[in-house]
Amino acid sequence: MKILIIEDNDSKFGDLNYQISKFLKNRDIEVEIKREISVNSGSRTLIEESFDLLILDMQMPQMDDSFDIEKDGGIQVLDNIEFYEVKAPYIIVASANENIADMVESYKVDSIWYEPGEFEEELKVLLNNFLEKDNVWVKNHKKYW
Repeated sequence: MKILIIEDNDSKFGDLNYQISKFLKNRDIEVEIKREISVNSGSRTLIEESFDLLILDMQMPQMDDSFDIEKDGGIQVLDNIEFYEVKAPYIIVASANENIADMVESYKVDSIWYEPGEFEEELKVLLNNFLEKDNVWVKNHKKYW
């Protein structure tokens, strides 16, 4: 399974990477995780490559070498997915903003409120939802779990 995580915070990326890898490896699912850290690099990677799953932060810089955080960076990535008609993977938006579900309501995505040490169970539920969805990855790999 190929996963893209667009997250500029090293600690949060580490948590997500660890939890996702552990969850999928416990189900004997081989995982490849790629990381991008900005609106531009994340959008470009989504246009150039295909992924089964996207984990998307809401706040990130516009460019990799910028320290200016865009509060709606994740929304910009979602808009780019629509504008460039990217075959969007299953998307989970992970944000420290408690109102994340309201922020992404108009997009067809799942969301979790990222609170270190408390998001793991909700992430597992969403990953299970992904594995149970009737999608191409699941159809091709269901025999493995």
